[in-house]
Amino acid sequence: MALIWSIVLTVIVVLACTIFHYEAISRLDRFARTRSWANHATLVCVLSLLMLIHVLEIVLYAGAYGFADVIGIGGLRGPIELTPADYFVFAAETYSSLGSTDVTPEGEIRLMSSLSSLFGILSLTWSASFLFSLVERWRVSDSPPLR
Repeated sequence: MALIWSIVLTVIVVLACTIFHYEAISRLDRFARTRSWANHATLVCVLSLLMLIHVLEIVLYAGAYGFADVIGIGGLRGPIELTPADYFVFAAETYSSLGSTDVTPEGEIRLMSSLSSLFGILSLTWSASFLFSLVERWRVSDSPPLR
């Protein structure tokens, strides 16, 4: 039964992060198109907001790891008692596929930590693709017409 709950929790977190990321990128695109600021100022703002978006997604994963521990389907274990900061660092390290922590997932929650890396890679590349298209759009609109 713990595996089923782990799957359900993982699906909920992945769907929530996907919907959040889609909506955030859509709003950032609209924001970047409507600014009359210089492109570099808009880019700094967009990059900062993208970082915030990823941090919020990591917070959601950290909360899910804590929730999983509370409901008994697995949790994070470390050499000392874990704090919320440890949950956040573990979530960030798995999200970014860094994986250099002394905290390890135990129980059925291992599924979420594995899929967190996959989601992190996909959402980071999604953000990078968005940034590339934004800068490319500016480059094309600033270049003189071809003759």
